[in-house]
Amino acid sequence: MDARTLTEYSGLIGIIGGGFTSVTNLALWHRITSASNNSPSTEASVQTVEFMAQRHAPLLVAIAIINITIVILLLVIGILSLKKYNALENVHKSPPIIFIVASVLFFIPFIGKLISGTLAIIGGVLFLSNLNRLE
Repeated sequence: MDARTLTEYSGLIGIIGGGFTSVTNLALWHRITSASNNSPSTEASVQTVEFMAQRHAPLLVAIAIINITIVILLLVIGILSLKKYNALENVHKSPPIIFIVASVLFFIPFIGKLISGTLAIIGGVLFLSNLNRLE
């Protein structure tokens, strides 16, 4: 795979994957907190969240699988791009490093997933900005 194709794929995966990760994390967080805040007591709140998790289990598992796949792709693309970009002189080296950091930050519970998604979007934009430097 040449550097231009890798850069195009990296940019698209970063923007789309980072956006998906951030939006799903915010939606799930909102759903859990709104379900627990509408309950009159702490015990009822826990039961409401448990019921919601059981009812939406297939959806939660599917979102988790997609998010983990995105994180693995970010890590692999970051490492491959870092190897490929070391030989090139006029290309920024920061997008692969941002992807690697984003894949590591994903495993911090709430704020880490938001920061990871944001960094993936930023890395994707930086990858696409490197396209004109590859010519």
